Amino acid sequence: MRYRLTLLEQMRVVRDDGTDVGRLMDLRTRATIGPMPQSETLPVDALLVGAGGWLERLGLAEGGSTVQPNAVVAVERDRMIVRMRADRGTSGSRKRTGRR
Repeated sequence: MRYRLTLLEQMRVVRDDGTDVGRLMDLRTRATIGPMPQSETLPVDALLVGAGGWLERLGLAEGGSTVQPNAVVAVERDRMIVRMRADRGTSGSRKRTGRR
């Protein structure tokens, strides 16, 4: 899939079962410093999603809020659908299990 990164910014991300994961906060790529030719494309390494993605973007947290780009099933006008296990823990509204 090829998309303009700016079109995906703040897009709602949901699992393929309809569960909300959060908004797309950032994309991780391997870019070089300097101007990028218009014809060049950047492969995306990870999607930072939800509150955890926002904290990771700010450098205040690490891991746990990323979605691999190969998990993207579809990109619709208003949302991105990803295939992932429900216990993965990428949502800012995840349920706590076990003892505290």
